Amino acid sequence: MQFLTRFSVANRLMTAVVLSAFGLLVVVVTLMFSERTLLMAERSNNLKGMVDIATGIASHYHDLAKSQDLPEEVAKERALKAIGKLRYGEGEYFWVNDMQVHMLMHPIRPELDGKDLSGTTDPTGKHLFVSFVDTVKKDGQGFVEYLWPKPGHDQPVAKVSYVKGYAPWGWVVGSGVYVDDVQALFLKRMVEAQGVGFNLFEHSPVPQAHGRGLAHWQRIHPLAGRHHLADFAQHHAPIGR
Repeated sequence: MQFLTRFSVANRLMTAVVLSAFGLLVVVVTLMFSERTLLMAERSNNLKGMVDIATGIASHYHDLAKSQDLPEEVAKERALKAIGKLRYGEGEYFWVNDMQVHMLMHPIRPELDGKDLSGTTDPTGKHLFVSFVDTVKKDGQGFVEYLWPKPGHDQPVAKVSYVKGYAPWGWVVGSGVYVDDVQALFLKRMVEAQGVGFNLFEHSPVPQAHGRGLAHWQRIHPLAGRHHLADFAQHHAPIGR
């Protein structure tokens, strides 16, 4: 560490500040990748839970049809109506199609109800509704990625949906989230984390030393020109002032 003695106190101080800032940057970047992964996992688990609730409604009406004098078609109609009214998050909804890839209920795109959607593709050529059915046939439930129109956007955007089969009625119940919504939340959390990080940095031992202000800078650099002082004031003034 003797080589540090070759530098002035001011240079050593600024070196410590730069190293601290670099270390903070490394921590923030690491947390960013970790936070995005955790956020996607959080949204995925929430999505799965919401679809479980929707299929639970179908199960409820199915039980009513079995235990009471309620025609099954009436029970299905009431179940679809109840599921169609469900909303959560930022207005996310549920749809129901059958295993023959016919739309049974879509609350946002009612013009799709009753239509055969086996030929429907997204801009990449993916037969998304066929993928929903294939996922249910293979695993009973799962996630499917595709592009879908979003209000306020000219082009379809990336979306991730969770679909689950309801075997007694041959239904596929699904719901999804737009990836850009998750990205927006991720960026919001990063901005909040950055604010906390800068606050911690401002009150850490090293920044406290440079935070003594111009008087301290003038004391250790009595011959510094005004332009140097202006640079210091512009780039090292305490945050928030």
